[in-house]
Amino acid sequence: MRGNKMSDHQLLQYKKRRQTQTQVAAAAGVGISERSARRVEVGRGLPSQEPQRHWRTRRDPLEGVWESDLLPLLEASPHLSATTLFEELVRRQPGNDSPGQVRAIQRRVRAWRALHGADRAVFFAQERPPGRQGLSDFTVADKLGVTIDGVAFTHRLYQFAIAHSGSPSQIQACGFPAPGSSPGLAQRRCRSPKMHDTRLRNLSSDLVPGYWVT
Repeated sequence: MRGNKMSDHQLLQYKKRRQTQTQVAAAAGVGISERSARRVEVGRGLPSQEPQRHWRTRRDPLEGVWESDLLPLLEASPHLSATTLFEELVRRQPGNDSPGQVRAIQRRVRAWRALHGADRAVFFAQERPPGRQGLSDFTVADKLGVTIDGVAFTHRLYQFAIAHSGSPSQIQACGFPAPGSSPGLAQRRCRSPKMHDTRLRNLSSDLVPGYWVT
């Protein structure tokens, strides 16, 4: 439709529909205007193969004011908004405002901050699909001083959680560890996740004989 650039897929689909449909129906079916359809009819190539345009088709609404008036303000105070810069421009040059200036200033400010603005924190979103990952860890509980019938109870607290939901379950393992306790829990909770990340890799191997780590 108007304002959206036609894609290669739309053009190819239009040509396919055009074999059995009218120009108007084929254009509507792929979401392009009749004007674009007429350009396709005269032998237009794929949009991705067209040369990129590097020239302006309209007069720059900020010509003569960006470099001299607005850019120095932005460099002195990078936090200024595009609206504030526009209001200052109107104050300095009454009657020199046009409908396209606000949007033009917003684009210029966004481009300037991308190159010269303050650094931004980088955030990488982590995806945890259901059933993919289980997490487990042990906590050494010897310092709690638990005794049974006067005998020190050496034990660990084991916790297993599903990464997708974060739902934890905690069991107490007698000795270290209780054979088969964590695998059984993982299988009961999520039918054995594809990945099981555990902190046991950081512990001495002689403390966990025969314990499973995947």
